[in-house]
Amino acid sequence: MKIKRNLKWGTLILLVGIFCTIFGALNNGVKSIAFDGIRPVVPEKERQYRESIENEAFDSIDIDVKRAKIKIQRGKHYAVTYQGKKSNVPTISVDNHQLVINQTNNILTETANTIHWKESTRVDRDNSTILITVPENVKLQKVRVFNNYGMTSVLNIDTSMLEVTEMEGGIILKKTAADAVDLEADSGKDMYLQDVDLENGQIQNTGVGLNINDGSLKNMAVDANHGDVAYQKLSVDGGSINNDDGDVTLNKLEIVNGFTVNTCRGNNKVTDIENSAFKLSARNGKNKLFNQSQTANNEMKSIQNTNSKDNILSLTVINGNNVVKQ
Repeated sequence: MKIKRNLKWGTLILLVGIFCTIFGALNNGVKSIAFDGIRPVVPEKERQYRESIENEAFDSIDIDVKRAKIKIQRGKHYAVTYQGKKSNVPTISVDNHQLVINQTNNILTETANTIHWKESTRVDRDNSTILITVPENVKLQKVRVFNNYGMTSVLNIDTSMLEVTEMEGGIILKKTAADAVDLEADSGKDMYLQDVDLENGQIQNTGVGLNINDGSLKNMAVDANHGDVAYQKLSVDGGSINNDDGDVTLNKLEIVNGFTVNTCRGNNKVTDIENSAFKLSARNGKNKLFNQSQTANNEMKSIQNTNSKDNILSLTVINGNNVVKQ
């Protein structure tokens, strides 16, 4: 029985070898084979390709790509440049003052001398780059980005609506202002926002951290799942943070019109907060408000330093600690 089993495996390996040899010969001796489902395909050789448009004005941006490093920033004039693999080249057009970039190809870049299955590897997810420049003193009507794999950076941009969705990558905002905001990162790298002026919107992060330094937030709601959230040197006017699993750290904030933090599993840590009273509530853990301290054991307990309902920083934790320091 063992001999027959080995014979079967040997025959199968031989047939696969013959198949690959014939397939390679019919395709000019190609050394790599990729599979689209069960269909063998000849992968395109790695090469860089460049495409660009210049001086076509637009007041909104709509991007939908499979994998790319995207950067939107200020420049001397309107311009769009793509650099990367030719098979990943997106369609780029400006229609009715809207810049539209769409990348529909779904095949990853294949490396030489390999056999692999379509979308079964992380190769080349960041291979392509898309650079968009907008002239100074131009406020865009809308920026919308949907990016499967890669990093999206928005630098020194002013827009009425900012919508960025990263399925596996990261989001960076610097010196960016938006009147309405919708940011979402599902996995990959942490979200970094620096010197921003954001209003009226939401930020969702799953499996990544959120770091916001400098600037102002107004009526912004953060919904975090499995990631730490850190605010530093910000003016915060209303809004909230809801964190399912992770720490929330607030440092050097100016609170206007109150602010709410709800954490399920993690710690809420606060230092150097201006213009605010405090209310701390914990179910399993500790509340520490300056020199006051209390322990909660499977029962919600609260301490506060004011009876007023105005401009309160409210911290609630189910399993963890609330700590407020000078």
